[in-house]
Parts: sequence; C-alpha cells; structure tokens
Amino acid sequence: MASASDNAPLRPLVSISVTAYQHEAFIAECLDSILSQRVTFSYEILFGEDGSTDGTRAIAQRYAEAHPDKIRLFLRDRSQVVRIDGRPTGRGNFLNNYEQARGRFLCHLDGDDHWTDPDRLQVMVDRLEREPDLSMCFHNAWNLYADGRRVDYVRLWAGPGPLRDRYTREDLVTENWIPTSGTLWRIDPKPEVPEVWRTATVGDWVFNLTFSERGPIGCVDRL
Repeated sequence: MASASDNAPLRPLVSISVTAYQHEAFIAECLDSILSQRVTFSYEILFGEDGSTDGTRAIAQRYAEAHPDKIRLFLRDRSQVVRIDGRPTGRGNFLNNYEQARGRFLCHLDGDDHWTDPDRLQVMVDRLEREPDLSMCFHNAWNLYADGRRVDYVRLWAGPGPLRDRYTREDLVTENWIPTSGTLWRIDPKPEVPEVWRTATVGDWVFNLTFSERGPIGCVDRL
C-alpha cells in the first residue's frame, strides 16, 4: 500500500472516508462536494482507490496532489480486496480508512455518491457536539437512477412526513434504512469492528448496529 500524501493535520475533528473503484464518471463530483463544504473545523479525506482500470486512479492522484493538506491517498491493488460469497467488495478498502482515521467523528462516501448541501458537514458535527450522548446521527439521502428516477432513501422505510428527532438500536434491528452517505459516527474512542462485519452481506447495517449500542441515533431532517 502506498500513500501519496500524509500531510493532514495531526488531529482533525472529522475523518471523511472515500472508497472508489471504477468511478471515473463520478469521483470528481464526490470529492468536490466534500471540498466545497463550509466548515469551521479541520478535516481529513481518507481516499482509498481500489485498483481501478479506468481513469479513477489518475483523478485520485490529481486531487491528492492539489490538496495535500486535506487528502490522504491510499493506492490499493486487487489482491487486497475482501470477497464475500465469492464477490469482490470495498470492505477491505473501507476498513483501512477506518483504521487510519484520526478524527473524533467519521463519515463515508462511496466514489459514486456526493453531498448536495454545502453546510451538511457543519450541521451534522454541530448536532453531535451539542448532544454528546448520541452515538451517531444521519440525514436523508436520495437514490438517483440512470433513467432519471429519484427515490427517497429513508422514507421508503419511514413513510411520508417528518422524521423523528431520535432513534434507537431497536429501530435498526429489523431493517437497514440509514443511508451510509448521510451518516456521521462518533469514533472517539473508536470501537473495534466486529468480526461478523468482515463477512456480512450488508456491512453498513452491522456497522450502524455496533455504534447504536453506545447511545441514541440523532436524525437531521433537512431533506
């Protein structure tokens, strides 16, 4: 594994994990949506590039060189990929980012996701700072399909109308309805990832359940 840049602050407040594989068409928008966030604190971007054969790696290197104070780039190869049921996944890529994270809070974007609100990060951090009993918080997200359909991720589960201000572990045990791209986790101290997470089909569900054992889940209903 090689790191193109390791010049991020010693202790940023937030670590932002980005994992990318074959995301040439999307990764610039993903990174721009992070770099355009209006914040009053320091953050680091942990960018794991998982051995793409398209132009994803070249874009990753260009952004890392342009933002050495923000981006820590981890160039991986396909021999490091974790397979589940024989299929390659981004699980090992994310796990490396998680282990490398130096912030008090963590969030994650896949390389084909992006944030639409430039105040998103500040709002979410403010919520966890204001309510220290929360283990994590989340906001809604939308799935955009190639045919133009735009589907509300959370309300597929919760139904129409306003969301609750807080949820508990019991609300998560039957269905994985919290969007990973909309979540901010409290990782100070950083919990150990359970072994089942390494092989679970729905890894983000296990991840959220692990954090929810620590306290309530805050909801920021901005969408």
